[in-house]
Amino acid sequence: MDYQFLSRTALFQGSEPEQVKEMMKCFYARERHYRKGEIVLYMGDLVKDLGLVLSGGVTIERDDLETAAFSAMPVRDRFSRKPTPVSPENRLW
Repeated sequence: MDYQFLSRTALFQGSEPEQVKEMMKCFYARERHYRKGEIVLYMGDLVKDLGLVLSGGVTIERDDLETAAFSAMPVRDRFSRKPTPVSPENRLW
């Protein structure tokens, strides 16, 4: 694991590489590599780890009816404190 690199990230800003190494031990950190297109997690998976993307990127996708209903809501309602129900006439299907 590249502790020098991690010490320069916003998460570990102000920490020396040796301090980052000790923190990683506390987190039981391990380095994982994924191939392009490989699924890292599925929605609903129980996650007990902190994940950091050190290089490359990830795409977060959520494809279900709840998302479709949310997309049909007026923009002003997306940021209100109380969700506004979507009427059957406004659904995407």
